[in-house]
Amino acid sequence: MAFLLHRLRLPCLRATCSSAHPVKVSLRPSPQTAINRSVLPAVGHITLRTTQPSCRDFHTSPRRSALPPVAWVVIRAVAQIGSIIGGRTLRKRWQNLSDHEKKGVKTHLWKNKWFVGTVGSAFVLAVIIDLATHFQETPITHRKRYIAFTEEQLKQIVDFEFKMIMEDVKDNVVPATNAVYGLLVKVAQRIVDNNQDIDLLQRQKWTLIVVDSPEENAFVLPTGQIFVYTGIMKSVKTESQLAFMLSHELAHVILNHTAEKISTCQLIDKMIILLLAMLWFFIPTDGIAVITQAFFKKVVDLMLHLPYSRALETEADEVGLQLVAKACYDVRQSSVFWNVMALQSELPGQEGQIPEWLSTHPNHENRASRLDELIPEAIELRNKCKCLRLPDKDPRDEVAMLRQMAKAAVQPSAS
Repeated sequence: MAFLLHRLRLPCLRATCSSAHPVKVSLRPSPQTAINRSVLPAVGHITLRTTQPSCRDFHTSPRRSALPPVAWVVIRAVAQIGSIIGGRTLRKRWQNLSDHEKKGVKTHLWKNKWFVGTVGSAFVLAVIIDLATHFQETPITHRKRYIAFTEEQLKQIVDFEFKMIMEDVKDNVVPATNAVYGLLVKVAQRIVDNNQDIDLLQRQKWTLIVVDSPEENAFVLPTGQIFVYTGIMKSVKTESQLAFMLSHELAHVILNHTAEKISTCQLIDKMIILLLAMLWFFIPTDGIAVITQAFFKKVVDLMLHLPYSRALETEADEVGLQLVAKACYDVRQSSVFWNVMALQSELPGQEGQIPEWLSTHPNHENRASRLDELIPEAIELRNKCKCLRLPDKDPRDEVAMLRQMAKAAVQPSAS
């Protein structure tokens, strides 16, 4: 799984600009895209329609990942239970055999070693073919990854997830006249309009849904629904920070992280089903097998699922930074956003951050540090797009000063 976990010095910040002309900030929609404010106004949807033809730790990602197809949920549960029962049954039968009978089984297997080897080789070959035929390359970052779903299958999964989310939030969706909409539409529109070279951003019909909730959350479904919870506005201090937050979530969609994550989880589940049968066969007692299985699950989470999830979040941060650079926002605010979140988590009464190795997301400081490494390239890309010059005052300096003051405040005074 190393190919899924590596963190590249991404080439995305060398992308071309969408326009050869300076980009100006305007409260009005760009001529390339029309905003239809009459779409479902009663429930507060605003749809961004492009004119091109269609061909508690703070996380800015969904609380739930998109659910796998119901069929796979059932098959996975049955297969895991079956592997446990099968492995345990074989172990019990093996333990009840006499030494002579065990010797006879080993002799039989040895006599049929070519058949056993052929079956094993066929299984390995099937796995290799499955992997080889389902590898795709991510747009922008050009990373190889395993995708087991077609676009239509993914749409069915996400449509199901969308219905579940709307069922949860339907009573809290604010009307289209809400003041937050104007800012969100302007920012989303500006990002889309100034990234014309990204085909998905132009083909997709984007729908904005604002939820009145103190929860600090925002996410974008692969089918184009942008969910923003009003609680997040307390954490976003500038328009550039809001743009980075939205761009991060749009990057997940551009990179097709939902399909990738579901596919990878299913691939891991298939391996676990086989390993569970082996575990329950070789572990001598049921009690030890239960403990070993629980330990094995935790190891899989810590060594595969969590690092993989953090790698996807880092990739979305890096691509999101490119999107805001081409939209002529202050890219330095991306680092400020996560540094401020880190400072807030350290305030008295806050729970603080859990250790990164136990989290699906990188910690705030590491995200800020990674973005700081990429900001010089982002500024260069911004200049190539003929954006207006950034203010000389770097907003990161103020955050650094606040951090020094915070450290000084907690140090015991010399007496």
